[in-house]
Amino acid sequence: MIRNRVCRGVSRLHSLKSFLRKQDNAKIKDYADKIIEAFLHILSIANIKYSDGKSNRTYTKTTLLDYYAKESEEQLAILRSNSSKWARAIHNSEAYDESRKMP
Repeated sequence: MIRNRVCRGVSRLHSLKSFLRKQDNAKIKDYADKIIEAFLHILSIANIKYSDGKSNRTYTKTTLLDYYAKESEEQLAILRSNSSKWARAIHNSEAYDESRKMP
């Protein structure tokens, strides 16, 4: 049972890494969008949903950003700032690289 959880965890990590890879002809905004997609992927894996008052729904980019805007403008600004920093790091090849060994 523990082994199955570890295997699922490893495969999920690999799927998250796919969001952080440098891509040919990509712009910084493309990477920022991929980072948001990675957050959405994590929420989906964890089965974290939002309620629209009628039902529970999976987060989308719009609903996630709306949630942050309603809850805390400061947190939204931090999310956007960090996404931009991370996107620039990926664009400049300072981010995940499969050829490097993780510590």
